[in-house]
Parts: sequence; structure tokens; C-alpha cells
Amino acid sequence: MHDRELDLTVVLSYEDPWWVARCLDVEVTSHGRTKTEALAMVREALELFFEDNANTVPPAPLIEPRIERLRVRVPT
Repeated sequence: MHDRELDLTVVLSYEDPWWVARCLDVEVTSHGRTKTEALAMVREALELFFEDNANTVPPAPLIEPRIERLRVRVPT
């Protein structure tokens, strides 16, 4: 079996006291005290995810996720 590399999209957000890293291509999330740590942790989580779920590796090329801003009404 040969390994291949995927370029995945990760969104970072700060949720005090953690940086949270969410992969938009597959449902994998992790966190760390710094952005660098959060990215390292989500990379490890993604590698473990694909080891455990080898048959779910997305086909290449991936369709890039789009990030859109959306205005919603909320009660005041």
C-alpha cells in the first residue's frame, strides 16, 4: 500500500483558552493552546482518522470547500 498526500482545508478559531482546528473536508476537529499546536493536533487526528478509515479517503482532486458569510436574524 502506498501513501499519498492530500491538501485539506482547516479553519482555526479561538475558543478561550483553546485554538480549535476544524477540517472542512472531513469531520475531524482538534485543539491546542496555540495555532501551531492546534494545527499539529488536527494533522495527527486526520492521519489517525485515515489510518482507521482507509476506505473513506476522499478521491483526488477534492472539491474545495467554500466559506461564505451569512447574515441571519436573531431575537433581541
